[in-house]
Amino acid sequence: DDGTFKEVVSVEHTDAPGKVSFKAPVADGKCVYMIRTELADGSYCPDSKESDEVSIDAAPKDKSKGKPAPGKPKVAKKILAKTGDAAFQWEILHSMGIPIDDMPAFCDPLHWLQHFPPLGERDLKRFGAPVDFRRSFITTSVNPYYDSFVRWQFGKLKKGEKIGFGKRPTIYSEIDGQACMDHDRAEGEGVGPQEYTAIKIELVEVPPAMSNLKGKNIFLLAATLRAETMPGQTNCWILPQGKYGCFKADADTVYVCSHRAARNMSFQDILTPWGKPECLQDVMGKDLIGCKVRCPTSKYDVCHLLPLLTIKMDK
Repeated sequence: DDGTFKEVVSVEHTDAPGKVSFKAPVADGKCVYMIRTELADGSYCPDSKESDEVSIDAAPKDKSKGKPAPGKPKVAKKILAKTGDAAFQWEILHSMGIPIDDMPAFCDPLHWLQHFPPLGERDLKRFGAPVDFRRSFITTSVNPYYDSFVRWQFGKLKKGEKIGFGKRPTIYSEIDGQACMDHDRAEGEGVGPQEYTAIKIELVEVPPAMSNLKGKNIFLLAATLRAETMPGQTNCWILPQGKYGCFKADADTVYVCSHRAARNMSFQDILTPWGKPECLQDVMGKDLIGCKVRCPTSKYDVCHLLPLLTIKMDK
């Protein structure tokens, strides 16, 4: 009655599972890509004549079906739709139609909260999205009412020992000292944590290059994505020109692996100190070739270290 709600284009119903069909009368929407992707739930979104002027279909095509090629469209569409050919933030803003004279204001992070939400609301209304915008609010300290409520709620939960600070697998930024979410990265969007299984292979024949570590329990960490294929192991591969580190696991145990692997494990509290594993010495792969090792998944008493030139030290 007060004119808050406006008449919108009717939405056509579809029975197709996982699909969303709607009219999209948007010619220059700033948030069109995000809205359409969300409504389509990450799947192929039906075409609309009214949205032909909006350039959002950046994904590779499967020419046989006319739909995004399976496997990569979500990441490709996200990156290209956000940046296109732009390399700098001002180029991205310029591609979105922001006048150059207005760009200095975007140095203030609060300006983003004032500029884009109204545009997103406008686009949603044009899509005919059933949203009650009277209930919208910002969820940061910019909104003191919501911020104080969250602080009170979490303070009460922590005091009652209902919540605590923990860790989870995520991409971590060593420079910033905190988790680096997908949208915070200059490169590597769409990359997630990769879980490996490290099999402890005991070194029973210590080479001269590692003579100062005699008397310690030395294990070579063999990384694999398929641990179920390891039973029946007959040998262990090593890169002759690879530079391996001998890292202190505890007072009597040493792990031999790449420096990159050790650094990653230190962030998971497998090696210490956190973020800076203690390297007792380096050893070249060629110094270990032929040495006897004891594999926990082998029926043989000992196996041997053999050279393999395709091993990558940066994985």
